[in-house]
Amino acid sequence: MSAPVKEAGTGRWVTVVSNLAVIAGLVFVALEIRVNTSAVRSATVQDVTSLSAAALAELASDSTLASLRLRGDADPASLSGIEAYQYFSFYRGYWIRFQNIFLQRKLGVLDAGAWDMYARILCTDFRSPGVHARWREHASVLDPDFVAIVEACPSR
Repeated sequence: MSAPVKEAGTGRWVTVVSNLAVIAGLVFVALEIRVNTSAVRSATVQDVTSLSAAALAELASDSTLASLRLRGDADPASLSGIEAYQYFSFYRGYWIRFQNIFLQRKLGVLDAGAWDMYARILCTDFRSPGVHARWREHASVLDPDFVAIVEACPSR
């Protein structure tokens, strides 16, 4: 076998090995992306769950706040000036928290099942007279897509 033929054969083997190395690298990157995506989704679910649990724990441990929410949800006109502001502030945080959950879903880092559960909670709360009565004050500062979701909640 002559030298040029030997070099051509070696060159082909180098090309084949190089191509296989590139393919192996791409497979590795794809696997890493999949693992990282799962980790991001898991962290998102944990964060959303922790935020929700903290908000519920605050209501459960603060009878004044719980009473304010119950009275405001039933009849917002029954609240004093400072209570109306506290009620408004509680729900501003509530809507921002739920909007965050919606945006996480929109970004694809929260799965549909988790979002569906939160959407059911949101729609249930939206039926309260107080929540519904004060909604417009909050809707004006929220993401229009999120506002559309809330406003699509079935009434009663």
